[in-house]
Amino acid sequence: MPSDDLAKQELRRALRARCRSLPPETRLQASQAAESLLLALPELAAADTVALYAATAGEANPASSLAVLLDRGVRPVFPRVAGADLEFAAIHDMDELRPGHRGIAEPAGGAIDLAEIEVIVVPGLAFDGDGVRLGQGGGHYDRTLARLPDRVLRVGFCFDFQVVERVPRGPHDQPVDLVVTDRRVIRARRGGRVPPPP
Repeated sequence: MPSDDLAKQELRRALRARCRSLPPETRLQASQAAESLLLALPELAAADTVALYAATAGEANPASSLAVLLDRGVRPVFPRVAGADLEFAAIHDMDELRPGHRGIAEPAGGAIDLAEIEVIVVPGLAFDGDGVRLGQGGGHYDRTLARLPDRVLRVGFCFDFQVVERVPRGPHDQPVDLVVTDRRVIRARRGGRVPPPP
């Protein structure tokens, strides 16, 4: 197994354990702090359609952003697994989500065209200053990000301890433009991506 694959496995193992060890109250407070920074992004003010996600146990949770975005007139969409990729459907309430792939909550409505998404909020086990992301290993987000137009702003969302010095990057790994944590917003060094227009 290549050394980068081993490094990814070790990083996943360490960060999964640390995320699971967070007390629920700490996880909630950190998620809310990260949501405040997310919702303050100027890029969100101009967006009509924003993709969020339903957090799994241990992940930073952006769910409370749903109500704020709806109040702003934004259409929030959530992902569901469709074969090897993700598709997205609009919801108005978290109660509309149902257990789907691996028990992760998914929307049931009709899928939108990916080109309608302007900002996508992406979970990850780790991110670095280049915006390189370490996911759970299924590749669903990497394949989906690769299909999105370059103008779509990709935002990693995580706890601050999940930002590491370097995430090993494979040929199919898709970087994000920003990383939002409970402590800061990192405008990534783009990971080799062409920066989206301001």
